[in-house]
Amino acid sequence: MPLRSIANARVVVGPQVITRYNNYRAVACVVGSAMVRLSKHTTDEMEGRGILLSYIEAALTSPDRVVPDMTDPAPSRSYKVLREFGNRVLRVVHRRDGDDIFVVTAHWDRGAKL
Repeated sequence: MPLRSIANARVVVGPQVITRYNNYRAVACVVGSAMVRLSKHTTDEMEGRGILLSYIEAALTSPDRVVPDMTDPAPSRSYKVLREFGNRVLRVVHRRDGDDIFVVTAHWDRGAKL
């Protein structure tokens, strides 16, 4: 699925079951036909910074801006303004991994220009 089509995908959220693997945790979250997998770093950031899975889903399905990573062509950065969180901007760095979406990191971006 091209990155552009992620914005049109329907999100289906299953039970919030996290399965631990070597360097990532699979989350029961589906975007279109893709399973969203979160890195351990991402889940740690979520816990420490109050980032909900629904915020990451919103950034993947209806981003306000998507830009390619400046240092590596594989990942993309999706930015989402979250009105319910004081208009803060969430940056989600992700890449395609086969049919899945692998989220490398997610954090609040204070300097984002949308």
